Amino acid sequence: MKKTIKTLALLFVSSLVMMSCGGPEDDAKDYCSTSCEMAELAKKAMAGEDVADDLKALEADLKELTDKYTTGDASDEDKKTFAAEIAKCDCSDAE
Repeated sequence: MKKTIKTLALLFVSSLVMMSCGGPEDDAKDYCSTSCEMAELAKKAMAGEDVADDLKALEADLKELTDKYTTGDASDEDKKTFAAEIAKCDCSDAE
């Protein structure tokens, strides 16, 4: 059990490191794919499926990315790049 917890903790920390190294373009792509995934989960919720936990997790991811480029210490250039890349987001090909 301890080994499993240590492995999961290592995976979590590794994912944070990998996610923080991408820059605003990669963060915007992550934001877009997460938004599209949330839209799909919302459709499932409307159909009666229980997806509340999944939606909460994705919402936390989106909040983290948004905070990074709104209230965080990102440069003005990074904030503009992030916003421009998000404007290009299109979930129509994700179906």
